[in-house]
Amino acid sequence: EPEIKNGIVSENGSLHYYVDGVLTGAGLIQLDGDYYYVKTSNGEVVHGRTYWVTATNGLLPSAQYTFADDGKMILE
Repeated sequence: EPEIKNGIVSENGSLHYYVDGVLTGAGLIQLDGDYYYVKTSNGEVVHGRTYWVTATNGLLPSAQYTFADDGKMILE
């Protein structure tokens, strides 16, 4: 039985977010104390760049944030 994808999964040179095997666009999320931004359109996790976050889910203010190569938000 194949393992059900959950959380942030590296695929095809990018990062994607799964919930119980379903590719999910979630906006700003918090996992293990770190923030990640999952594009609501395609479930891709923003990484290695700065991105304007609007779908914050009430976690942080809408603003421009920088994300490391592993997708974790870099907090100043």
